[in-house]
Amino acid sequence: MFWKSKGFKYVINFLFGLGAAVVMLGALAKLNHTDIAGIPGDFLIALGLGIEAGLFLIQGLIPPTPDYYWEKLYPGLDGTGEVAGGPAIASFQDAGSGISAQLDEVLDNANVNRLSVERLGQNLERLSDNIDKMNQISDIGAANARFVEKADGAMGALDAVQESMGTLKGSVAALNQKYVDMLEAMKS
Repeated sequence: MFWKSKGFKYVINFLFGLGAAVVMLGALAKLNHTDIAGIPGDFLIALGLGIEAGLFLIQGLIPPTPDYYWEKLYPGLDGTGEVAGGPAIASFQDAGSGISAQLDEVLDNANVNRLSVERLGQNLERLSDNIDKMNQISDIGAANARFVEKADGAMGALDAVQESMGTLKGSVAALNQKYVDMLEAMKS
């Protein structure tokens, strides 16, 4: 039964992909009214569809895989918990035995009840909210640091403007004195 071998399955999968790719390339060539590597789109479509048809024929000749009815081996899977000719077995939903019963006992001994679990969930939500708020505060701190940095730069620029204004004031005073001297020279 070579059709159950891995190699055969790989070859079939490869040929399915190849056939689909050839059909798509042919459709692309047909839509663009061009040839791909000198091969017209009509031929590529026909070739790809031929490969696909051959593969579907081969796939149809391969016998189907058997169906497994796991509920016969594990009757609890069907949800009824009944076994033909025998006592009912516990289904997965039964909590009266096994690990779930032990877990319930441990939780009871630790005084963990539904209210405690709900409070734990609420406190975890609050913790998450507080972490989000702390992230916002750190963002505000970073923005504040940028503001201080910009303010320092602005103070430096104001100092430069102040020095320039002092120089300008001195120049204006000197120019004013020249005008006064010129006016007095013109009067005499």
